[in-house]
Amino acid sequence: MWEYQNTKAENDKNRLGYISGARMKINEAKFRMTQRPKTLPKTIAITGHASTLQGKTFVFEDKNAMTMGNYIVTKSMLANRSLAKKPTQFFNPMTIEWRVKYKTGGVSKTKVLGTSKHTVYVTLNKPLKRFYKVYITPLHLAI
Repeated sequence: MWEYQNTKAENDKNRLGYISGARMKINEAKFRMTQRPKTLPKTIAITGHASTLQGKTFVFEDKNAMTMGNYIVTKSMLANRSLAKKPTQFFNPMTIEWRVKYKTGGVSKTKVLGTSKHTVYVTLNKPLKRFYKVYITPLHLAI
C-alpha cells in the first residue's frame, strides 16, 4: 500500500494506492458508539463489506475488535481476496458498509454501523521514492 501524501487536506486522507495483485489492508478502524448497548462484551466482530461501481466486492473482518469506552477499535484487517493482477484500476468511490456482531445474554446481535467512502488507485508498481508526492492529474491520466 502507498498513501497519497501530497496534501494535508482532510478530504485527501481517504485516498489510497495499492499495487495490482496485492491485498488491500485497513490498518485500524475506530467507531464511536452513540447508543451503547447496556451489556457489550469486551471483544466483538467488525465486518466491512466493500463494493465499487465496477462491481468489485471485498470483505474486511476483525473477529476480535475491542471495546474501549464509547469506541470500538479494530486491529489490522486484510481484504478477503487480492486485487486483479496486471491492470491498473480506479475505484471512486469504494464504499464500505460496516457491521458489528456480538452476543448479549446468549443472543446474537448484528447492527449496521454506517458506511465509509474511499478513493483507491491500483498501480502496476509502487511509485519511485523520489515521486512519493504523486500529483492527482498525472495519476488519473496514468490509470
